[in-house]
Amino acid sequence: MAVAIAPGDVGMRRPITTGWKRTGRAWRRGGLAAVVGLLVLSGCFGTPTPPPPVTGLQATPSASTVALSWTNPPDSFFGVVVRRATGAVPPSGPTAGLRLADVAAATSFTDRGLASGARYSYAVFTYGADGYWSPGATATVTTTTVTVAPVTGLQATATASSVSLTWVNPGAPVTGATVRRALGSTPPSLPTQGTLVGDVAAPGTTVVDPGLDPATTYSYAVFAHDATPDYAVGVTRTIATSAVPPGAPAIGTATALDSEAIVTWTPATATGGAAVKWYEVTPHVGAVAQAPVLFSATSTSGTVTGLTNGTSYTFTVAATNVAGTGPSSGASNVVTPTSLDRDAVAIATGYQHSCALLDDGTVRCWGEAERAPTTVAGVTDATAIAGGKGSACALLADGTVRCWDQNLSSTAVSGLTSATAITAGDSHTCAVLADGTARCWGYNGVGQLGNGTNSSSSAPVPVSGLT
Repeated sequence: MAVAIAPGDVGMRRPITTGWKRTGRAWRRGGLAAVVGLLVLSGCFGTPTPPPPVTGLQATPSASTVALSWTNPPDSFFGVVVRRATGAVPPSGPTAGLRLADVAAATSFTDRGLASGARYSYAVFTYGADGYWSPGATATVTTTTVTVAPVTGLQATATASSVSLTWVNPGAPVTGATVRRALGSTPPSLPTQGTLVGDVAAPGTTVVDPGLDPATTYSYAVFAHDATPDYAVGVTRTIATSAVPPGAPAIGTATALDSEAIVTWTPATATGGAAVKWYEVTPHVGAVAQAPVLFSATSTSGTVTGLTNGTSYTFTVAATNVAGTGPSSGASNVVTPTSLDRDAVAIATGYQHSCALLDDGTVRCWGEAERAPTTVAGVTDATAIAGGKGSACALLADGTVRCWDQNLSSTAVSGLTSATAITAGDSHTCAVLADGTARCWGYNGVGQLGNGTNSSSSAPVPVSGLT
């Protein structure tokens, strides 16, 4: 016989039994989906039958556990699920409360890590192979009050990489103590929280937690327990591991000055868990370390003073924090400070600059480019100097000539190897050679080069008629 679906059934899943249906990860009341105007023949499909429920549910509490046991139906079920709610109202269906376990065909389950003196309610459901659930068997119980006394006298000591804990056990019925750790300043509040450091059997009263990070805060809780195990309230300590000295900086370069040197470095990447307080730069004469010089924590270079001119030095750098001074860097390049105080033996002037020939054969110039005497690069063993409008030249002891402009970096004048004297004009320079001839170079607008032309030349040209 045909049965019409009532309009109120459209789009609904309606209960046709007191059971529940399990479909994958979704739960719904067992029933038939309705379609508007659909006629179905009554009796074409059998009514789903939920499996029988468990019987004889018992709940036995301790201070931190509840042991559940029951009797499964003889057949027509596929498995058993246990769920829990806090308080006096048990889970009302297989989706309510906290799912504790799917125990298959087992007939017992122990819920652990509970608070003492708290009320918990449980529901145990069977389910069939077709996905339908039985009504839940329920039980409500209160965990017992803790009778295990806590440990006393908890002490914590730290190194850079470990924490040692010691305590006093309260005596019977305590059989041991569970130690838990948390990162930061909030200790574990339950014996199931945090990281397990160890479970120390009585009469043991100490544990070492190794492999920790330096300069890091850790919090510990020690829970005494009996053989059940029921746990006492945790006793807590928070402690920070100590820092370690920083790693070695990377050495840069050393540059010699007069009785001092500039040393550069790259800071250490490993600070040891604490801020660097300063850097120590140590001069070395051969293998002998000299007194270190301190520089600020933000420095990456520093000038080491008080060095002996003419003595060769290398330098190392080390970083210091609250834990001490770390290892030194590798050695720098070798440098030899040299005195910059020399006697002038000749002087030459130009349009906007002046130069001095020193007794060691070097030349220093000043004026438009430099406000203080500055050494000309590439000039050594000079015997004479000459200054022009925007340049200057030096005659060297080997008969060659080097010239420079405002950058104070000299270059050799090509073709001159036997000069004995030099002089400079506004924009040109001339040299006397050992054979009595002369060479000039530079601007030649009015015949300054003496070669019978007005063509300028950057290379020396012979002066006509001089032999």
